[in-house]
Amino acid sequence: MDVPITIMLFLLLLVLYWLRRQQYQRRLWRDELGASKRGAGYVYAWQDPRDSKHTKWGRAKNWKDRMKAFQTAQPEPINVRCVVRVRNPAVAEKVVHDKFAEQRLTGRRSTEWFKTNRAMQRYARLVTDNFTYP
Repeated sequence: MDVPITIMLFLLLLVLYWLRRQQYQRRLWRDELGASKRGAGYVYAWQDPRDSKHTKWGRAKNWKDRMKAFQTAQPEPINVRCVVRVRNPAVAEKVVHDKFAEQRLTGRRSTEWFKTNRAMQRYARLVTDNFTYP
């Protein structure tokens, strides 16, 4: 009778270990993708009011507050091209930045400004029309 109980306890511990490991893996993936505590947010694109050849792609928890903060440094109104609510803004922004890496203005990794072209304008419309969620 002792052998089956020992086996059952061993199997129970094995299952608990596996569940804990799965939980740890999910947490790692969430952190890696930037969704751990941030949750939903926005990816936006707006054009430089002085030069429509430049587009800024960024992310924000609250895009209106971000736009107001950015607007204070601009004498003319910002031209908003695209605002999309996404489940994981960090990943969505990275996808856009990688897609248009060749159009990045300064070539530095840290900038969010890109040279505007037709492909980027079509992409902004496509994203706005198809990839939003309430």
